[in-house]
Amino acid sequence: MVRAISLFSGIEALSVAARGLDWQVVAFAEIEPFPCALLDYYYKCGKPLRLPDPAEARTAKKAKQIRSLHRSIARIEWIGGGEATNFGDAAQLSGTELPEADWIVAGPPCPDYSVAGKRAGIHGEHGNMTLELLRIYNEYHACRPHTSTHLLFENVPGLLSDRGNAFGRILAELAGEDTALEPAGPRWTHAGFVS
Repeated sequence: MVRAISLFSGIEALSVAARGLDWQVVAFAEIEPFPCALLDYYYKCGKPLRLPDPAEARTAKKAKQIRSLHRSIARIEWIGGGEATNFGDAAQLSGTELPEADWIVAGPPCPDYSVAGKRAGIHGEHGNMTLELLRIYNEYHACRPHTSTHLLFENVPGLLSDRGNAFGRILAELAGEDTALEPAGPRWTHAGFVS
């Protein structure tokens, strides 16, 4: 059986894509109410362990959104009792606390990379979650140096043309480099698979 951790789980596309394969998702990280309720319904993972703290919000508007998130989560009737855990807020998650797995699968929020958005990139509120994914992955491996857990990362094509060179930064983080890698040309054309 292949064990997987799903970060930024959403409605859990991994399980749908792996249907019929011998995969088991052992942990999630999701905070949005509807996806959390869906994960609990199908996997009985219960309420997210951690939610963002409104007191740590950078703006009053964001604090209001987080309080609304807390109220929505509180209204859900949780089933719980399953074998998987929803760790909740990825920004508060340490890779050291995750269970053993063969794969870490993630699709961090993409609005900051999308060509339809404002293109805030890796420095935007959502784009910055890509760095959280890499932090979690690196922490996971630091405490398990002899394991070979793979990373499957999904995002939008705009990630490759981000003005902040997000893809180069991702590659550098995965390779243990201090500075972002630079594309051979003006863009990361035909890039997307790193072994």
